[in-house]
Amino acid sequence: STDRDEVRGNRINPEVPRLVAKVCKEEGRGELWLGPIPTTNRMETITKVNHSIQIYCFKKQPADVKIQKGQWGKRIPDTMAHRCEMSNHRQRITDMRNLKPHVVNSLRQGDNAYIHCVSGISRAPAAAAVLLSSLMDISFERAMDIISQVRNVNFSNKEERGMQEGWDAVMHETVASTPAPTGFSCRTSKPNEVMVHATRTVKNGLEPICRWKKGVAGKQDFKRDTITVETVEQASNEFGGTFCANCIPLLRASLALDVSRFYG
Repeated sequence: STDRDEVRGNRINPEVPRLVAKVCKEEGRGELWLGPIPTTNRMETITKVNHSIQIYCFKKQPADVKIQKGQWGKRIPDTMAHRCEMSNHRQRITDMRNLKPHVVNSLRQGDNAYIHCVSGISRAPAAAAVLLSSLMDISFERAMDIISQVRNVNFSNKEERGMQEGWDAVMHETVASTPAPTGFSCRTSKPNEVMVHATRTVKNGLEPICRWKKGVAGKQDFKRDTITVETVEQASNEFGGTFCANCIPLLRASLALDVSRFYG
């Protein structure tokens, strides 16, 4: 809070991004950052943190938002984007329900997320408070108090107060922890039909994480004839084949991006 700017920023000259939640002890892991829309001029500051998720709190794509002459919003490179349309009282609940499980599980497993509106004054702080309350198991009011200590925000006028309402059901919805994979495996018994799964070590050997959702690997035997590597890149180079579509939604954002990069 001692680093908070004395004067509130605006869409042209906003406050710098601030850390508003952290769920991993390791430095630079499991962090939620709140700030203004990324632009070319702001990107160097924003990418000092390695983000895997970008959450934008308006209807348009970031690149379609004009800040000033010659300055447009941008996507943060190598991130997965989620929209939370905060100005739409119906859509924001739907959007938050869709993004919350993936964001919470990704941060729990060490990824970082950047949440923004245009200037980071009202829309994004309200959405960040919902995520903060879920990540830290605190009330929405306490989350807003934490955010207001580290950033000059506006929670006071009628429109902003409206964005704070209707979240009780969403915040009380439990986010089930998805399993973090320890490797990437395929069966060797069918070399012409290679299916690569994200796997984790269990008592009796390996288990595809999609089995956690009773997916297509649920009936497969991973106790024998299995090869495992540490990274998605190694799997792509050594196995080729196809990556399990049921495993991908259960991966944290950074690993899902790796799958897209190496498996298309």
